[in-house]
Amino acid sequence: MITAIKLVLTSVLLVSETYQVALMLVGYGKVRPPLLGAEAASRAHRAIGDTAVPITVVVAVLCLSGYEIGDAIEHAGTRVAVHVVAASLLLVALVLKIIAVRVGGRTSRLLPVLGSTLFVLFALTFASTVPFFLGGNQ
Repeated sequence: MITAIKLVLTSVLLVSETYQVALMLVGYGKVRPPLLGAEAASRAHRAIGDTAVPITVVVAVLCLSGYEIGDAIEHAGTRVAVHVVAASLLLVALVLKIIAVRVGGRTSRLLPVLGSTLFVLFALTFASTVPFFLGGNQ
């Protein structure tokens, strides 16, 4: 049951992060759709991000509570090692992005890089888990 919850939440997070990238393309003026302005896109990005953070923390806690990482890596190999490293880096990048948003000023220049990094790490975390479980390779 917990695995199913993690799979659903991870899938929702990946879709959300994909939408986040699209919103910030509008927010930074790289794409200009007729019905969505930069300010509205940026506000939506922030609101979705504020929702994604606690969901990400819940998934991380569920993952950590369900496994002993050393045993999982030893028995499942490279896929789990990639997942653990990507997820750990994801949490670090998430904290750095929150700090950059809260501090503002010069740290704001880091936001596009941190956002892109988060997207890649969400995708890698997803790819190293969800297809494996959906394929019945538990």
